Amino acid sequence: MLKLLIVDDEPLVRRGLRATIPWEKLGIEVVGEAKNGIDGFEKTVELVPDIVITDLKMPKLDGIGMIEKIKAAKLNPKFIILSGYGEFSYAKKAIDNEVASYLLKPVSTEEMLKTVETVVRKIEDKRSISQTQAILESSREDMKRRLVRMLVRKDYSSSEEMEREMEFLIGTSFQEGRFLVSVLDEKKEEPVELTCFENALEHVLSAAKIPYVDGIYHQRCCFFVAEKGVDEIERAVREAFSAYEKESKITISVGVSKPITSLDAVPEAYENAKTSAESLLMRFVNSIEFYGRESEKIYSPVLLKALAYIREHYGDDLSVSSVSDALNVSSSHLMHLFKKELATTFNTMLVSTRIDEAKKLLRSGEYRVSEVADKVGYNDTRYFTSVFKKITGRTPVSYIKGPDEK
Repeated sequence: MLKLLIVDDEPLVRRGLRATIPWEKLGIEVVGEAKNGIDGFEKTVELVPDIVITDLKMPKLDGIGMIEKIKAAKLNPKFIILSGYGEFSYAKKAIDNEVASYLLKPVSTEEMLKTVETVVRKIEDKRSISQTQAILESSREDMKRRLVRMLVRKDYSSSEEMEREMEFLIGTSFQEGRFLVSVLDEKKEEPVELTCFENALEHVLSAAKIPYVDGIYHQRCCFFVAEKGVDEIERAVREAFSAYEKESKITISVGVSKPITSLDAVPEAYENAKTSAESLLMRFVNSIEFYGRESEKIYSPVLLKALAYIREHYGDDLSVSSVSDALNVSSSHLMHLFKKELATTFNTMLVSTRIDEAKKLLRSGEYRVSEVADKVGYNDTRYFTSVFKKITGRTPVSYIKGPDEK
């Protein structure tokens, strides 16, 4: 039912409005009364009525002042003004505030009934339009996400048909572009992290006005992005990494295909991008790889050696000094490479690697927590538990019971 608030400084008027109109038959519930504009404003904020019938001249705050305060509070009920004032200035203010109806007292029951019925129809029509728009928008979003599947499976009769579909759903069409595939370093039944990364990259691409279609396909986050050059795509992905890292500790790898000039080439581009993404798995850092381009062209050889060293010796007593000595480079240079090329620190990478390995050992069920701590480089079980909980939000013991349990 619609909710109605009656605002008038005369108790007889309020009681009369309650008694003379068959509110329930109109689908309306009278949720409250107010005796002045201040009271009316406060009751509107509290009760959020759909319709407010108000007198114009009241103590403390008049009807127009009350309406202006209500609108300033971002509330938008339909207003029906009852007044003994017929002056143009009041009518004009009512019109300026989009009042649904302005009635001069005395008002007959028939006139009030007709006015209320008209207001109810306007509210119902607006709600119906809003619901229809919401349904259409939801359907449109579902169709947009199906585009990726249709492109990868070549589930369309012609490129021209697909271009028309893209034009309708995303407002543009393109044949030249690159395909991006994102995979998680840790397999999960419900990869919410993929959706998190998808949202981050959507935001970056939209802000840069780069056309794209995207969706989750076979537990992989997929984007077909209009061709903008290697540097711009890499910049967008790394910006998305920065946002994603604030939400998840599970690393993600992104593969990018070679540029294609036809929608018919998307299936092959998808396979190439998937291959590139999977080649990056278990690096323990969010990474991007362009198909056909060597990793050394993305990361410096020294950094790649440092990552490999951490993966091999994470159970030892490692520090940036010990790793830099092993690689025969300065500690400051190595720290600079981590910050410049990975946007992280040596210690963050070391801890991330250790915790990722710890999760695997815990999940195996073969080791006690103290044994796992020792294997991944922590000789203090209590400190290991503290670090593990800080990174994963779980204690090692609860993780042993089930990685997906809360």
